[in-house]
Amino acid sequence: MSVCRPLAEAATIERFGFDVEYLTVAHLAGLRLREIPVRWDHNDGSKLSVWRDTPRLIGEVRAVLAQVRRGVYDQAIAAIRAQQEKEGAASKTTELDAFTSEDMPEVVGTAPEV
Repeated sequence: MSVCRPLAEAATIERFGFDVEYLTVAHLAGLRLREIPVRWDHNDGSKLSVWRDTPRLIGEVRAVLAQVRRGVYDQAIAAIRAQQEKEGAASKTTELDAFTSEDMPEVVGTAPEV
């Protein structure tokens, strides 16, 4: 997980686009990404608005792409790659490799159909 520290420190997006930023930088740094199950709790009182928040998210994605072009993440990407080399192939297995389909958490609610 030490390879993730430079990624977290380079992050600038604090709203809905934070995951796009993390995934973009991780991809550019050559990190191996895995999907793991998460518990979903549906909240009927959500404050998310498609009409209000979609333009904000698009703006955040554009900001991430602009920052990639300007080299904002270059130092973090270099640090991630250096950390990967330092840790080397010594541990090809990460704690995420331990997850199997049997580890799926219970489903607490269902997402509404759109």
